[in-house]
Amino acid sequence: MAEHVTLMRNRGYKYTTQPVWLLRFDRFLQLNPALQDEPIGVMLEHWAAAKATRNHPA
Repeated sequence: MAEHVTLMRNRGYKYTTQPVWLLRFDRFLQLNPALQDEPIGVMLEHWAAAKATRNHPA
């Protein structure tokens, strides 16, 4: 995930409104190495299911 963020920043994309969410998602992926070969959609489904709070899926 960190490599993707670096690549996108090099292309000019600015992560200004969601850096905390991206860091949390990155931390989740680091704790779940089995998801590394899965598509992003599957990663997000697992992340959303991991903590069912009102604001988490946002």
